Amino acid sequence: MAKLRGRDATRQLTRIGLVLSHQHARGDWVGRGAMALAGLLVGAAAASQYREVALPAMPPPRSGTAQPRPQLQLQLQQRLEQGLLNLRVSEARGAELEHQIATLIQQLRECQEELGFFRKARDGKP
Repeated sequence: MAKLRGRDATRQLTRIGLVLSHQHARGDWVGRGAMALAGLLVGAAAASQYREVALPAMPPPRSGTAQPRPQLQLQLQQRLEQGLLNLRVSEARGAELEHQIATLIQQLRECQEELGFFRKARDGKP
């Protein structure tokens, strides 16, 4: 096979036919429909599983011994207060960590300046 050079090589490469799919694959609508249906079923199963995991399981109400409304409101109020307290503690921890990071950055800068000073003194640069 002779080597192609310059424009001949380009012309030869552009004349090559590129087939992305077979002609008989265009009419395969049954297979595509089955794949789409399988995808929908998997999506529906995943959504129902996620719903079960995402929503906490509520205990079934006991017949005749349902909790009075004020007691339920009290429990919800306590949960809300506990959540707010946890939020405040987390924010305080975050602020403390930010303060510690700022302190460490300042110490790093001081150490870098000190190191630069010692290197200049060692090398005898003014």
